[in-house]
Amino acid sequence: MAYADLTTEQKQSLQDWLNGVVRPWSGEQARCNNHADVANTDYNGSVLAILAELSNEDVIPNESGLAGATSLTKADVVSIVSHIQGVLGSYNTGPHRQLWAKAAGETNLIG
Repeated sequence: MAYADLTTEQKQSLQDWLNGVVRPWSGEQARCNNHADVANTDYNGSVLAILAELSNEDVIPNESGLAGATSLTKADVVSIVSHIQGVLGSYNTGPHRQLWAKAAGETNLIG
């Protein structure tokens, strides 16, 4: 079956999903990955050496001002960084970004 053979309702449902969820997600994921890349670069550049001075149980106080955020241990921070690195390694490739640009538009991947 071709797209043209779908019912009007099917076409609308598909377009609503693409335009309301998939295309915005594509841009948002790329933008999140941009931030993740900066976080990873900073981690490897200076933060890793600072964290090396702490034990895994050492608590880093929350000074973020984010409602509901709490203090983190060094182990928590290292775990979060491993999540960031996992996302970057698996889902921030050239082909991924090219497909997201196709879905969301190149300029919507910036930020």
